Amino acid sequence: MKKNSFILIILFISISCFADDEDIDPYGWCVSPGFAYAYHNDKDYLLGAEISLFNSAYSFNPFSSLFYGIYFDIFYDSQLEAIKYSIGPELGITPFGIDGGLIILNSNSQTNYGYSFRTFITLPPVGCCHGFGPPFLLYYRYNNIPEIEDYHEFGILWKLPIPLKRFSFK
Repeated sequence: MKKNSFILIILFISISCFADDEDIDPYGWCVSPGFAYAYHNDKDYLLGAEISLFNSAYSFNPFSSLFYGIYFDIFYDSQLEAIKYSIGPELGITPFGIDGGLIILNSNSQTNYGYSFRTFITLPPVGCCHGFGPPFLLYYRYNNIPEIEDYHEFGILWKLPIPLKRFSFK
C-alpha cells in the first residue's frame, strides 16, 4: 500500500511539472500535497500527510467557488501507536468543505476498518490557482472504527495546490 501511494503522488506531481504556462487551466484540476498535525484526548497527536486531486470552478467572488475531488491521507496516531489511512471524496464551497471516507488502521500487525467525516475551513478562502499562496485548513474529524473507541481530531493541514496540465486529444 505504501509503495502504491508513493507512485500515485509522484505521478500527479510529474504531470504538473511538465506543463507549459499556456497548458495550465487556472480554473481546473489541481493536485495538492500537504502536511497535517492534529490532536485528540488533549495529549495525543496525529502527524501525517495528504494528497488530493480536485477541480475548482472559481468565479471572481472567492466565496462562491465550488470544488470537488478525492483525497488520500496517512497519519501516525500516537495514542493508538498505529498508522491510519483514509481515502474518500471531498466537496465544498469556498471557504468551507467536507470530506470523508474509508479508514484503514494498522497497529501491532492488526488491521481495522472504519469511516471518517471531516469538516474544514480554508484560510485564505481563495482557490488553488489564484496566486494567493498555499492555504491552511483548520479541521474537525470524526473517526469511527468499530473495534476501537470512536475519537475526534482537531487539526491544521497545510496544502500546496499545483495546477495540472490540461490534456488535449488533438
